[in-house]
Amino acid sequence: MNVRNNSGLTLIEALISVLVVSIGFIGLTNIQSNNLKTNQSAFYNSQAVVLGNFMLDALRANKAQAIAGDYNLGTLASPHCTVPSDTNLVTHDQHLWMSALKNQIANSASTCGVINCDTTTKICVVTVFWDDTRASGLANRSVEVASRL
Repeated sequence: MNVRNNSGLTLIEALISVLVVSIGFIGLTNIQSNNLKTNQSAFYNSQAVVLGNFMLDALRANKAQAIAGDYNLGTLASPHCTVPSDTNLVTHDQHLWMSALKNQIANSASTCGVINCDTTTKICVVTVFWDDTRASGLANRSVEVASRL
């Protein structure tokens, strides 16, 4: 009788281990893809807050015209989505703000903004809208910042 010592892997065992490792790599790839999407969404959210504060700073710098309602742009029901022409100080500030929105968040028709300064309470609210379906599934994402002038 000839006795052999079988101490290696069989072909079936090797294929099963390759299958298990492959499934693990697919899972890791999916996790990484989701992380990239949510990081991009968080970046857009941060940029919207920064740009909202940028506009509030411009409103504080030109307080008299802001309180008079000269900076008001769009409404929540109908936000302003195009870059205004640069003709005076108010439209210059609006032009810079909308240009920054289009350049830093997304240059699409759904990237919009609203500026609303209440002449009685002297509270200005700046709202930024954008399409975030790629990352979070929300078609109409928005951030709102407010300040009393």
